Amino acid sequence: MRLTIEKIINNAYGLAHYNGKVVLTPYTADGDVVDVTVVEDKKNLTFAKLDRVVTPSEFRIEPICKYYTICGGCDMLHIREEHEVNVKKEWLKCDFKRDVELITGEFLHYRSRARFSSNDGTQAFKKRLSNESVEVENCPLLSGDVNKNTFMVGDKQFTIDESVFFQANREIAHKIAMYIKGNIKGESIYDFYGGVGFFSSFLEDDYNDITVIEENKNAKKFAYINLKKSRFILSSTENATKYLKIKADTSIVDPPRVGMTPKAIKAVTTLTKSRVIYVSCDYKTQLRDIKEFEKYGFELDSVVAFNMFPRTHHLETVCILERENYNKMKSEDAK
Repeated sequence: MRLTIEKIINNAYGLAHYNGKVVLTPYTADGDVVDVTVVEDKKNLTFAKLDRVVTPSEFRIEPICKYYTICGGCDMLHIREEHEVNVKKEWLKCDFKRDVELITGEFLHYRSRARFSSNDGTQAFKKRLSNESVEVENCPLLSGDVNKNTFMVGDKQFTIDESVFFQANREIAHKIAMYIKGNIKGESIYDFYGGVGFFSSFLEDDYNDITVIEENKNAKKFAYINLKKSRFILSSTENATKYLKIKADTSIVDPPRVGMTPKAIKAVTTLTKSRVIYVSCDYKTQLRDIKEFEKYGFELDSVVAFNMFPRTHHLETVCILERENYNKMKSEDAK
């Protein structure tokens, strides 16, 4: 089957039409003329695999990794860096219904955290769409100090181990921390899903009333090492109202990829006066959750994206949610 790829959709598949049906093919670029083979044919959608690039797009480049398309890590290594940025901006504009700034950093050798799929210490990753592993001699995304347990981000030192979460791209993580720091409202801060205290560590220089809420016991151990003066509460976000009774001026939430539960959103809105800064590695679930926040009077004020995972279709978004009528609600409750 010969196709002309029309655009790249937000799982990095190239979209084309054939006999009135949508065909999705990975590792293609908009403008490519390609030969493909059907691997799954549904009623209104066909998935295909790339056999041959007949005429390459102006946006296509030669991937620098010999494991590309075998390893399941990257899916945009065949696209020019500047075009990756433009493609991601289009995804964001389509879903957020507005232009969204996308802040970038290094495109290669940025990943300082990686989960290898071997048990013998070899550098191996999962194959694409498989539980099998492929041993990789040299990954162009990995930094020279991958999986170190003590390291610097900006002017802060962090200590962790493999049992806790930490952002893989330290350069972009620092940019996000600085963005959050510049958008704190008021004096009191709750840091939900606070992990080992990453965001709070950058806030401690300017704020004295910070509480980290995290349910991972190992994260608590490292938070006490990484933080100077913030309080730490070992709790899920859902159960935070059992331990916290005072509303914070600003709450930060950084949930896992699956997003937040309705109970967690209710807890955060109960414990927050007027601003929530929502950090997400999957803005589809973030947009779903924002609709739930709207039930409690919080609305999307602004969104900025960060290219946390260059050469893949993943990115990070930071949304600021505002409850503008909080002071009015407070005065009415006092009557």
